[in-house]
Amino acid sequence: MQRTYDFVVALLFMLPALVIYLFYFLLPIPASIYYSFFQWNGISKAHFEFTPAVFQGLQAQAALPEAMLNALHPLQNEQFTQKTLFLKAIEKQIGPGQLGQYQNVLLQQAFVPGMKFLGFGNWRELFHDPVFWRSLTNNLTLVIVSILIQLPLGLLLAVFVSSKLKGTRVLKLVYFLPMLLSSVAIGLTWNFIYEPTFGLFNAVLRLLGVGQFARGWLGEPHFALWAVMGAICWQYIPYYMVLFAAALAGIPQELYEAAYMDGASKTQGFVAITLPLLKNTIRIACVLSLTGSLRYFDLLFVMTGGGPDHASELMATYMFKQAFTAFRMGYGSTIAVFMFLLSFLLAVLVLSRRTRADMVSG
Repeated sequence: MQRTYDFVVALLFMLPALVIYLFYFLLPIPASIYYSFFQWNGISKAHFEFTPAVFQGLQAQAALPEAMLNALHPLQNEQFTQKTLFLKAIEKQIGPGQLGQYQNVLLQQAFVPGMKFLGFGNWRELFHDPVFWRSLTNNLTLVIVSILIQLPLGLLLAVFVSSKLKGTRVLKLVYFLPMLLSSVAIGLTWNFIYEPTFGLFNAVLRLLGVGQFARGWLGEPHFALWAVMGAICWQYIPYYMVLFAAALAGIPQELYEAAYMDGASKTQGFVAITLPLLKNTIRIACVLSLTGSLRYFDLLFVMTGGGPDHASELMATYMFKQAFTAFRMGYGSTIAVFMFLLSFLLAVLVLSRRTRADMVSG
């Protein structure tokens, strides 16, 4: 009885978090899969409406009398969600006789589906979309750069701040500062750094005597993505530093002392003790970097918005533009589902390799 009571109490405390997690993290996944099979602008529901295009169709295809079309013009751009109200409004304009004669044609031409089922139409368009393939290539480039730069530098900083040197506590705070800033603030700051005329980066190049290499880094297609990736690495290296520092704190110091007594150098101790014991942490960091890079959005959107000419476009920025700028919610959902499936499959692949490696070593 006591266990049941404790379970109910614990469940009630967790209920708000569970509800938020359900509605904002779990339900959007099947909802996006559902929307990916439809053409939908994300706003309108199924309705009847006489748009200018409908009047042109009625005149050209249905050959409605000019007088009837003129009588229906007061209803132009007025939306009717119910069929009966739509027919009553038409009857008021043209009378019951002409309504009975042309009712089917009027209903067919004026019907606007809120969501039009396309089957795999969005998916076919996705795989033939050159902008999407460019965004996917940029995402994979970001994955490689993140793993090869953020993780090694994060590990080196973690080893440094975990040492017994003086001042490492202050440096640990200084190195962690980028993680305390919002992505918008970081993006605006780096926009000023890369500013072509008065930016810090070009000023340093001129100071070093290589001013001929100064350029508008965010405005040139060949450099925009790499410039943003520099800012991304600056932002997230401290995250992996903290992750590795926490793992280093769990390694017994006796292992290092025994190795040094046997004549091992600090480099040999790092290779023979630190790296093997950080294997699982490094693998987890790779998964976090992989999934995070595939769905990255905020800093790049602030700095370039995916430009110029889609040179720095990522899947997340392209999805946002299609869903909330072009109002193609179905196509945007298709991109989102592809991002989820790719991230999920790659994460499972990395974790399954870990499981097989543990079974072999065991």
